[in-house]
Amino acid sequence: MISRTILALFLCLTTATSAFGEVKIVEPSKKDILAALDVQAEAELTSWLDQYSPGSAIGHIIPVKKISDLFCEVSIEFTSEHFVSCHFVAHYGTKLVYHIATQRMAEAGWRIIADKTVDRELK
Repeated sequence: MISRTILALFLCLTTATSAFGEVKIVEPSKKDILAALDVQAEAELTSWLDQYSPGSAIGHIIPVKKISDLFCEVSIEFTSEHFVSCHFVAHYGTKLVYHIATQRMAEAGWRIIADKTVDRELK
């Protein structure tokens, strides 16, 4: 009788531990990733243009045509559902860019806070 009670208690505790230990992942959609890439590109262009006197440099942003192979998981550095690490491919006109991006959920949407990329030119 005692062994059944201990076994039942053990099963309840292990089930409760795994249920409380899991972090629910709020994953960004492809649309969210596109918006985050747009914000990142605009910030990079603005930063680059600020290095020059007004009117002496121009630039433009090459838009991402689509996102493919999207996979997100809880970021290793953070244990909050507001931080995720996503692997995806951004398709531009003449190249593919493979991303591993850590993203944070902000009030205005998902924002890329760290990004590793590999570019591949299309032939």
